[in-house]
Amino acid sequence: MNKKIKSIKVKIIMFLIPMLLAAFIVLSGLGYKFASDSLRASNLNVMSEMTKTAAARANDQIQSEIKNLEVIASNPNISNESLSLDDKIQIIKPALKTMKQLEITVSDNDGNSINTAGNKKNIKTTQSFMKSIKGENAITNPYLDPNTKKKVISYSVPIKNASGKIIGIITSVKDCMDFSSINNEVSFLKTGSSLIVDSNGNFIVAEDESLVSQNKNITTMTSDKGSLSELNNIGKSMIIGSKSGMGKYMYEGNEKYITYSPIGTTGLSIGITVDEKDLLNALSSLAAVDTVVTIIMILLISTIIIWFTIRVINRLHVAKNYVDNIANGDFFSQIDEKYVKANDEISAI
Repeated sequence: MNKKIKSIKVKIIMFLIPMLLAAFIVLSGLGYKFASDSLRASNLNVMSEMTKTAAARANDQIQSEIKNLEVIASNPNISNESLSLDDKIQIIKPALKTMKQLEITVSDNDGNSINTAGNKKNIKTTQSFMKSIKGENAITNPYLDPNTKKKVISYSVPIKNASGKIIGIITSVKDCMDFSSINNEVSFLKTGSSLIVDSNGNFIVAEDESLVSQNKNITTMTSDKGSLSELNNIGKSMIIGSKSGMGKYMYEGNEKYITYSPIGTTGLSIGITVDEKDLLNALSSLAAVDTVVTIIMILLISTIIIWFTIRVINRLHVAKNYVDNIANGDFFSQIDEKYVKANDEISAI
C-alpha cells in the first residue's frame, strides 16, 4: 500500500515564510518603538528648554514692573515725607497709562492710602503692605478685582526717604491678561500652548479662557470625560515652584504632555502642553514607509525562498526517478550532467 508523501517543498516554505514574516514584524516594531522613544525624548527636551525660556521672559516682565515702581518710589517728591498723599498721587497719575496699570496706590507708613481713582482706605492689614513696609518687594497671588471683575496681580515696593527710612509703600495693579502675550509667543508644533498657575494652583493664563474666568484650580479640577488625577498631581508639583519637570496626562479624551518651570521666586509656574499625537506626528510617514518596505522585503525574500526550494526539490525528484529506474531494472538510465556537476550533497547522491 503506497503511503502518501508529504511534500518537503511545502514543509520548507510553510516553515521559513512565517518565521520570516514574524522576524520582519518584530524588527519593524522594535525599530518603530526606538524611533518613537527617540522622537518623544527629543521633542520633550525642546519643550523643556522652551518652557524655561518662557519662564525667564515672564520673570523679566515681572521684574520690569517692580523696577518701574522702584523708579517712581525713588522720585524725590514721592519720597518727601512733607508732601501729602493727595499731592503724591497727582504726580503718579501720568505714569498709570504709560505703565499700562489698572491702578496705582500710594500709602504712608500707617497704611493710609489713596489710589489713582481717588479712593482712600487703610491697607495696613494687607499682605503687600506688611511685606513692603519691612523693605521687601511684594507680589500677590492673582485675585478677582471687585471693581473691574478682572483677574489681576499687584506689585508693591517700599518708599524710602533721603536717609533710607521707609515712609510708606507704592502698589500697582495689573491685568493678568498681560501674561497672555507669552502664550501668543509660544509656538510648538500644531497643538502646543502655554499656561500659568499661581502658588495655589489657580489658572492665570490658559488657552481655554474658561479655566481662567471660572477660576479653575489645576490641583483640584475635574472633568466628566475622565479622571484628571494625573494632571492634578502634575499641578501639585508645579505649585511647589522649586524645579522644572514634565509629565503625561489625559485631558478631554486626549493624551497630552506638559513641561513646566517656576517663574523665578514669584510662586508662579508656567507650563507648555502638547497632544501626544502631535508630538509623534513625524512618525506617521515613517510608519507608512516602514510598512511598505517590510511588505516589499517579505515578498522579495519569500520569492527567493520559494524559487530556491523548488530548485532543490526538482533535483531531488531527478535523483528519486533515477533510483526508481534502477529499482525497476533499468540499468541504462542516465542523469543529465548538470545535476552531477553541482559539487554538493545532492550531486554526490
